Amino acid sequence: QCCTGRDAFCHNYGLRTDNRYGPCYCDEACTAQQDCCQDYTWICIPVDCEVGEWSGWSACTSSCDIGFAERRRRVTKEPKNGGKACPPEVERRGCYEWDARKCDPATAGQNKMWLKKHNRIKTKLYQILRFQVFCFLCFSYCVFFYMNEVPTTCILHRQAGQWTHALQPRSTVCVECQPAAMDRNGRCSGDGVDDASTLWKAMGVTGCQGSWLRAEKRDDCNCGDRPGTDFLFV
Repeated sequence: QCCTGRDAFCHNYGLRTDNRYGPCYCDEACTAQQDCCQDYTWICIPVDCEVGEWSGWSACTSSCDIGFAERRRRVTKEPKNGGKACPPEVERRGCYEWDARKCDPATAGQNKMWLKKHNRIKTKLYQILRFQVFCFLCFSYCVFFYMNEVPTTCILHRQAGQWTHALQPRSTVCVECQPAAMDRNGRCSGDGVDDASTLWKAMGVTGCQGSWLRAEKRDDCNCGDRPGTDFLFV
């Protein structure tokens, strides 16, 4: 029989895949432990996870400021027998919207403040887009962080949904810097300094911010092999 997950009772006695005699297993964990029964690989054939196409991007969560948009995809086939795990089903990116009909404040003083902020963000977006034109050979890079401080706000806040549950103290996360988020120097803001504690902030989740320690930076890299613990700089 083929068992899911780790199952200590899913075992037999005989020749193992490492050519040794002894207790052998037929659960999904046996491939990592290298103690599968010899016929496991052709009886319990691994089935990789399969997902459908991405949906279109949703509208920006803010109509008057920086927010985020998301897209989703569905799992069409669940993994079995130690097959590849499912990639993320939800992806988010930063966005900026300005609807004059909704965003014009009532007073002239407020209007001046909002207009100044609006123009500053537009200038920043223009710089990013102009950089992308000249950076067609830029590649994503990954930064691995050790989470130092994670407030309970990240888990309890009603706006958070489920994705912030992956932000746990003493855990490691991978954050990818894509060309769309790079500055003129080909870096993402907030990518940290080696062996130094810096600050992070979750997009779209009020009060979800803390500190982390940069452990490693990898060039020409994409996060995505650990669903739920991979994020993007925005």
